[in-house]
Amino acid sequence: HGITIVDVGLTTRLSQEDQKNFLDLFSAVAQGNGRRAGELIIERAPSNFSSEIPEENQRKFVEGMDAIVSSVDKDSFVLERIHIGKVLQDVLGLVYKYRVPLDPNFGTLVLSIVIAEGILRQLDGQLDIFKLSIPFLLKADKIYRNLALDTVAEIARHKLLS
Repeated sequence: HGITIVDVGLTTRLSQEDQKNFLDLFSAVAQGNGRRAGELIIERAPSNFSSEIPEENQRKFVEGMDAIVSSVDKDSFVLERIHIGKVLQDVLGLVYKYRVPLDPNFGTLVLSIVIAEGILRQLDGQLDIFKLSIPFLLKADKIYRNLALDTVAEIARHKLLS
């Protein structure tokens, strides 16, 4: 046993719009709706670049997102069972392959999540990151709190029906 000091050194301040975009995407992924997650990334591409993405690329990107999200075990967000870094790497691979532009804040957020996941996995692989995030989501603005509660309810329904 010892003392562990962690300083990941990355911070990102999201605007209200960026927060909404992130939480909408988080909600779609948490609910297992990969198609919606892919559509959200395209719809909310910076500076209206989504109109510049060929339709075929948009379709394949959305299909790829659906496959990635479907591959995630929705019954558990325990770090030992889900590898967020791999999932995000796959998403970034799709983004690159189909030339879907991402907001720079989202890229920084993804990097922060990957680093935090690695640290948390080493400290306690039994942590359930979704359950851990609920109190923070509930402290968010009223709009986001309602979104968080809707997401939690949807996941609970999914687990009961599984």
